[in-house]
Amino acid sequence: MAPDAVQLAGWLACLAFILGLVNGGLKLVDRVKGREPFPPNASLDARVAALERIEIESDSRRRAIYEKIEALRLENKSDAEGLHDRINDVLAAVSELRGEVRRKH
Repeated sequence: MAPDAVQLAGWLACLAFILGLVNGGLKLVDRVKGREPFPPNASLDARVAALERIEIESDSRRRAIYEKIEALRLENKSDAEGLHDRINDVLAAVSELRGEVRRKH
């Protein structure tokens, strides 16, 4: 008795299902043992290393920029304080001159 197409398709589906279960089980065993899910890839490792170097360089540049900004902020604060002191001196001198002008009139 020859199997018909439906029975053959059913057996093939069962075989595919069993192969999928076996494959999943083997992957699970590999992960439990601590093996990497993919084989090592030298090209991928090189790219990851390059990205890590770029990240480290960008962090150091970011820190340098922050330090420069902070130095400029402190310098500007010092300049502003000096300017305010000079303005206060000028205002004091103007007030003194106004007092002298009022006394003379």
